Amino acid sequence: QKIAQEQGISLKEDVFLTDIPVRRFVNNPTMAHLERNLFREDAVSYDYIPEGLKVVKAANIRQECRMMCAEMFELIETKGYRYRDIAVVTGDMGKYEAPLRQQFEKYDIPYFMDTTKSMLSNPFVAFLRNALAILQYGFRYQDVFRFLRTGFVEFSTEEIDKLENYVRARGIRGFSMWKAPFVYPHKEIKRDSEELDKLNALRERFVLLFQGLEEETNQKNLPARRWCELLYYFCSEQELQQKLEKFALLFEENDDLSAAVEYRQIYRLIMDLLDQIANLLGDEILTMQEFIDILDAGFAEIRVRSLPQGVDLLVIGDNQRTRLKEIKALFFLGVNEGNIPQSGTKGGLISDMEREFLISSGRELAPTPAAQMFMERLYLYMNLTKPAECLYLSYASMEDDGSTLRPAYLIS
Repeated sequence: QKIAQEQGISLKEDVFLTDIPVRRFVNNPTMAHLERNLFREDAVSYDYIPEGLKVVKAANIRQECRMMCAEMFELIETKGYRYRDIAVVTGDMGKYEAPLRQQFEKYDIPYFMDTTKSMLSNPFVAFLRNALAILQYGFRYQDVFRFLRTGFVEFSTEEIDKLENYVRARGIRGFSMWKAPFVYPHKEIKRDSEELDKLNALRERFVLLFQGLEEETNQKNLPARRWCELLYYFCSEQELQQKLEKFALLFEENDDLSAAVEYRQIYRLIMDLLDQIANLLGDEILTMQEFIDILDAGFAEIRVRSLPQGVDLLVIGDNQRTRLKEIKALFFLGVNEGNIPQSGTKGGLISDMEREFLISSGRELAPTPAAQMFMERLYLYMNLTKPAECLYLSYASMEDDGSTLRPAYLIS
């Protein structure tokens, strides 16, 4: 309505879908009753033994996942379900992701985990972090060879190994030592030998990568915008966007579509991060350590979603983010207090009065706790009334450390 009003578009009369029960549950009185009474203060009790609705209490999270697999296999064997007819959601993917993966891989269940992946472990991010570490710590041995082994520098493994052996043996450290020719012999490498000439060619190729960058960053303190420009030019000179595309094509050839998507997105995401830092901090002077800290905080927040690599897959996801298609059965795990609804542990920097002022002036803010509660109820309604036939709610009674867990209010 707000968008229509802003754009000057007239609204037609609302259409209310008032079928009781809703059409998808015409043949399922249990789910029809749940859909009709969920979250209502005047909820009516169900007078029959519910078919297709099951509440399960498990000793701990691992047992909860095992019991879910047993129930799932029973549905597949007795009702002829396919994996794509079933979905699993949870209120806490952080706790359930590892045990779910373990169980599905143990029983060879094809699945798609609808999670976002942190980019801190991506080789491209490692390439940038190690490049900055080389400049910050004066070309330390470990930083140099972590950088060379990321796969984005055109050195073969054999070349890196030979260079590493020489550098370790001769104690090469600091840009001045890297700029000076290698003249001293080492084991099988004699003075003025062909092997020493090859090592010097590798040394020159490496030094050339950092020549301009080392000279400017020697000043230590630079405007935020300049730090971002230097890193951008460094990426551009190394043709990293083209290299990432080549890696993505290789992943596609090996049917690893998830990795291909990641490598196609990561360059744009990091360039967007540099733009944000430049726009927000502009001419503010930063030390190299301050710039690295800001960059690392940005890297930690970058997430890439994976894609399903098949059709007959079991979908596992988060209650609030995952959008389920037509399914016959839903397993809702972790229906514990603190997960459903999620405990609001995040603090705020602004007061309620300041929030109201900012909203009234047209600013877009994160939802208030009250709004968040209503949104979570909406997502719960969407998921709990999605399965056409079977709904399974389960919760654990104990954490791995022995602390007690309580069922969520939803269970009662």
